[in-house]
Amino acid sequence: MLKKYLKYKKAGLFALILSGMIITSCSPESNPAETEDDGKNAEDFYPGNTGSSWTYSIEKTNEGSDNFLPAGTKVIKFNDVTSSSGIDRIIQEETITFNSNVISSLTAVVRRTAKGLYIDIDSAETAGFIPDSLLNSYPDYLGLRIDSEAQTISVPFFIGKNWKVFVISVLTKAGNVDAFNIKANIEGTENISVLNNIKEAQKIKCTVTFRIPKETTGTPEFTTRTYTAFYWYAEGTGLVRYEGNAFISGILSGSSINIADTNKSVRQILTNCEIKE
Repeated sequence: MLKKYLKYKKAGLFALILSGMIITSCSPESNPAETEDDGKNAEDFYPGNTGSSWTYSIEKTNEGSDNFLPAGTKVIKFNDVTSSSGIDRIIQEETITFNSNVISSLTAVVRRTAKGLYIDIDSAETAGFIPDSLLNSYPDYLGLRIDSEAQTISVPFFIGKNWKVFVISVLTKAGNVDAFNIKANIEGTENISVLNNIKEAQKIKCTVTFRIPKETTGTPEFTTRTYTAFYWYAEGTGLVRYEGNAFISGILSGSSINIADTNKSVRQILTNCEIKE
């Protein structure tokens, strides 16, 4: 059922745009009650200025396998950093190579504040991955609401804290359904090896939930699919490790959504970084 509905398809994208059915919303900073300030600044967990770069080794599993195999190298580079009203916006380039061949290259816009890190999401492109067959399966379908940003960091950090990373809601006459929801949860701190040194890193669990309508009549019923991943941010360094569902890594890097990646796992480990002040 999941593959049937979420197979990549761009039919219906322009109809959705022209009919004004795509509504874009911004993610809030964070939703839980925060009783104390740990003194952390989110910008320190994604530091750097123009020219900063991070290199990661990539390992990936094939569908149906738990064995990680070399899948290339990823380089993230800050091409430009601009500031408006005290808020940095980073033009970030990501390049993935395998056997010396570039297999993926993309540009993302990242916004960072003292309280959070946000990655721009192309709402129109995202809508293109949602087929009409899925949308029409919702009774009295009206349109979509797609978050314009994915929030990957929220401070202060404390165990158990959770927040919304990114949501796609289906709007119907009966109410809204969060058809696609990413949430983050602080797991705590871990001392991990980073570039031959032991550093304290914030471990964050990320959970993706799909709610897909079943082929029934009457009151809508849903099939739920859940995928998880973990990522680690170290103060003064940035993202140092990612391990889990490959689909989530695409969202968190601001790249195109690829539903096929829900069947694969990926591991990315920092191997080099150069941070420009």
